[in-house]
Amino acid sequence: MSDSGGTLKNYAFKIEDESTINISTTIEEEKPPEMTFLNRFFSGPYNRFIHKLRYIIVVVFFSFGVMCIYFGSQISPLTKQEEFLPNDHPMMVLLKDVETNYPAVGNQKDTILVSLNWGIAGLDRSDVGMWDSSEMGKLIWDDEFTVKPVENQRALIDLCNYLKDESELVRNNRVTCWILDMQAMVEKDSTCSNGKLMPFVDESDFNRCLWTFMNSRSGQDYQR
Repeated sequence: MSDSGGTLKNYAFKIEDESTINISTTIEEEKPPEMTFLNRFFSGPYNRFIHKLRYIIVVVFFSFGVMCIYFGSQISPLTKQEEFLPNDHPMMVLLKDVETNYPAVGNQKDTILVSLNWGIAGLDRSDVGMWDSSEMGKLIWDDEFTVKPVENQRALIDLCNYLKDESELVRNNRVTCWILDMQAMVEKDSTCSNGKLMPFVDESDFNRCLWTFMNSRSGQDYQR
């Protein structure tokens, strides 16, 4: 007879008068813990599946390891700079335009060539998209602007000299200014102005010397 999950076992004892007395006792045996779903899965179907396909699994993992070693051996340093943005992105187009049209001076990456222009009233970008950096737009010329007056000549000469000699924005005093080259030409040969030096008070002297300068080798470098 069993009680509370225990097992009934019989024990026999022999007495001196050779009679036998049977004594029944109950010994409690601990139940095994109830298995969870994961325990049943890994100890049952999963274990049988692994054991059944053990050779195939070894071959698959070995092949995968060989493949990883092969592709790992092909890794090498970058041969070109990683692209932050696509080349056709407006920001990249703008940066490329700056690098192409404003090259570094003296191999200094922190310097660019800057051109100062006069006689421009504005820039018409009405037909150009906001992010279109490939098209500058149309220049609006100032028809009333002229360099002929002596005040304008003097102001332009003073600005060029300031940029060349005193401005901290200019590296190594490298300034190219057409009116300084024209002034140097007149100082060397003032035939065009009948011996007068710049700035000219007479606008006709300015016109003759400007014409002479633009037809000289130095003046042709400023023509586009």
